[in-house]
Amino acid sequence: MGSGQEIQCENCFYSIDTRLGVDVTHFPFDVCLKCLPRQDQHGFKELAQQQTIHRFEFSYELFQCTKHHLFEKPVLTVIYGEDQTFTTFNRCPYCRSIGSRIEKALDSIDALSCPFCKKKKLRTSQKIL
Repeated sequence: MGSGQEIQCENCFYSIDTRLGVDVTHFPFDVCLKCLPRQDQHGFKELAQQQTIHRFEFSYELFQCTKHHLFEKPVLTVIYGEDQTFTTFNRCPYCRSIGSRIEKALDSIDALSCPFCKKKKLRTSQKIL
């Protein structure tokens, strides 16, 4: 069990549950891999068979696409070979456009526009997962 964040708009009905803030640094690689969407898993499995993985980083990140959709994705970054990296792709699940990672998402949520009403009225609250 862990805690997550609910992002809600104070102006409309918009709400999204996230796992932002959940500590995943202790997860083994296989568990992290299973957290990814199936289409993302294939490239990592091939890489693990062909290369020596030196280390990996895994976290849940918040993204916003050009159409203002907010979405959370598990992000796995693998460091292998001569400091080469391979990471998950950040495509929006709603419109398929590229999403931009929101740096320090929980600290900057009030600067983001709501995907529905476009007002900057988003707030967070902690949830038990």
